[in-house]
Amino acid sequence: MTDDIRDRLNEIHLAVCAGDPRASRDLFLMAMAPLRGFLAPAFTGLTEDELNDLATDAILKYLEGYEQCDLNKGSLWGYLCTVARRDAIDLVRKKGNRERLEEENFENDVEFWSARANYV
Repeated sequence: MTDDIRDRLNEIHLAVCAGDPRASRDLFLMAMAPLRGFLAPAFTGLTEDELNDLATDAILKYLEGYEQCDLNKGSLWGYLCTVARRDAIDLVRKKGNRERLEEENFENDVEFWSARANYV
C-alpha cells in the first residue's frame, strides 16, 4: 500500500463525512483491488468471489458507520483492512467448522446405513 493511496483514502473519508454523494463510488473504485490484494496472500483458501465479498463487505460496513473511523488514531486503509481481516478469519473458521460437520455427518450416515444393511 503506497502512501499516495492511503492519503487518497483518507481524503475520501473526509468527503464521506462531508456528505459528498460521489465519495462512496470513489471509495469502491480506490479500495476494492487493494483490499483483495491485502487478503489474498494471507487467506489462500478463499475464492476470488469470497475475496470480493469480503472487500465489499468491509467497505459497506465502513459506509454504514463511517464516524467510527478516526483519522487521528489511524487511516481509513487500516480500518478497512482490520474489518476485512476479521471477517476473513470468521469465514475461514465457519468454512472449517462446516467441513468438519459435513465429514462427521457423512461418517455417522455411513455407520447408520451400514448397521441397517444387516437387517435388509
